[in-house]
Amino acid sequence: MSDTMSDLEIHEAGCDFRTIKCSFDGCQVDMMALEFDDHVDEMHIACENEDEGCEFNGSAPQNLEHQSQCSFRMVPCPERFCWNLVMERKVLHHVQQNHSPTEDCGGLDIVHKFILLRKDLSGKSWVMRLATYQGLSFVLQFEKSDEDKFYYAWVSVIGAASVANKYRVVITAEGNGCKLEMRHRKVYPIDVEVQEIMNDKECFRMSEDLVLLFREDNCDVEEREKDRYSHKLHVSYRMVLKP
Repeated sequence: MSDTMSDLEIHEAGCDFRTIKCSFDGCQVDMMALEFDDHVDEMHIACENEDEGCEFNGSAPQNLEHQSQCSFRMVPCPERFCWNLVMERKVLHHVQQNHSPTEDCGGLDIVHKFILLRKDLSGKSWVMRLATYQGLSFVLQFEKSDEDKFYYAWVSVIGAASVANKYRVVITAEGNGCKLEMRHRKVYPIDVEVQEIMNDKECFRMSEDLVLLFREDNCDVEEREKDRYSHKLHVSYRMVLKP
């Protein structure tokens, strides 16, 4: 017996008029293959996060779009050394309760931050800062990478890519008479992990040599902290709407 399919068998396997069964969970309707696309467009599917409390129910195309921005989906905590996955709608509470961020009052379009530096420039992470702009919560980050010795600054919004794409941020580092400004850097959605952000060419970064050039004596720090934090770097984040 030959293993080669006949022309008829090949035709039948792909015939638009063959009978197929809907493969979506809970739907076992029989139909012709050519009817499948219309069937999917018309059927309503619950969100995959239904068990977490999401009440969305829509067509397959609507459902696909919804999954990427569902506030019940799990996203990584924005704190670099926290490995927890958190429901998007609970990220703000998680950060406030577990990572002691500094917070700014609502409505700010520019936030200033002093980064405290140790004498040997060691330190992997600085306290994140939260800011509210146009009713949304933004996470302001400044990190030093152990891999390439660069310093990175960026902003994430507690929201999906469709929200993040509406904004840009101008990040400025200055000190000791020097200034470095990068305009219209992208704002990242909360579900993008830190390492992916650092690998993005649009992310603001400074070499260790630049930080050494920009750093200033930290005269404001309490006496007991001067041995730990001898210098500071001024970094500002200005939110703008995407042109």
